[in-house]
Amino acid sequence: MESLSLSTTIDVTLDLASDLDVRASTRHMGDAMIATLASRVGSTAFLLRSLQKLLVEDFSHNIDTGGNERAIKPAGIETVAAIAAQCEIICRTIIANFIKASVRDRKGKQEAKGVEMARLATVIIAKKKATSWLRTRLETSQTQLELVRAKLLVVLQVFNLAKLQV
Repeated sequence: MESLSLSTTIDVTLDLASDLDVRASTRHMGDAMIATLASRVGSTAFLLRSLQKLLVEDFSHNIDTGGNERAIKPAGIETVAAIAAQCEIICRTIIANFIKASVRDRKGKQEAKGVEMARLATVIIAKKKATSWLRTRLETSQTQLELVRAKLLVVLQVFNLAKLQV
């Protein structure tokens, strides 16, 4: 079950990284921030994939030895599952924020078509606020992602050490 959940999280994370790469290459505003976020999401996916590989190797080794020599204890697996769940929530939040921002952006474009010149300034200010709104949320998600990545790095190192002891 944990492996399936971890695979789902990896898929969501990789899809998000790919989407962010496309956005960074096609948008002129916020390119650097989106590119940085894409890089961090991609490296998080790499860490999740590395942990998944260790869990599979440990499980296979456990079967090969008759179930006596498991390096990664159930508590470690639960920790990985909890961190992966946090990661998935962050990625889904980033996706939801982009969807909300694109809906706001489309509303602004539709509104701009039928406005007179006096209202055009209001629409431009509203678009800048939407961009600011998205930037703030992306910065928050980026910080949360950094914390998850740090946890994943620690767990990965602990698992590698445990693997050496067996």
